[in-house]
Amino acid sequence: MLPQKPALFAIFFSLLSVYVHANELAPDEFRKLLSAPTQLELMGRNLVLETSIWLDRMPRIFDPNRPSPECSKEGPLNVKVSIIATNLAEFPTGVKADRLWILKGNKWWGGSFSENESKISNNRLDTVARGCPPHFTEADMLVDLVVRIIDDKGNIYFLRAPDQKVQVVF
Repeated sequence: MLPQKPALFAIFFSLLSVYVHANELAPDEFRKLLSAPTQLELMGRNLVLETSIWLDRMPRIFDPNRPSPECSKEGPLNVKVSIIATNLAEFPTGVKADRLWILKGNKWWGGSFSENESKISNNRLDTVARGCPPHFTEADMLVDLVVRIIDDKGNIYFLRAPDQKVQVVF
């Protein structure tokens, strides 16, 4: 029986290691996000990002029927993204944004956009993501924001907005 205990111990720690590292980006994936273009030509339209990133420190009223993320003292992180077709060109049909990453140095946080808060009007797609900020996010810091865009054929593109300031609301 004694030889099985070290084996079980090793299996436990290898599984724990997989769990802990599951959210890490491989270096080549991280470089890919950092090198994403700031403009994207898609379906004959030039797309750019406008962003608003803020930590929400507004006082909350506790509602036991509505779960709330367990965020740090910095408060929930909110990201509003507008993908804009320049020159007032109509926004391409069937294009959506589903994920985003906030990058600072070699650290990152990834999240998903809320489908029920995404809206296309004329030359833009507006969408929102909410979540807990990464431990490195602070008010007034500059971060890069990268959005994953998917076209109507399932092709994936990345679009980056560098040096976006994290705001705070009280």
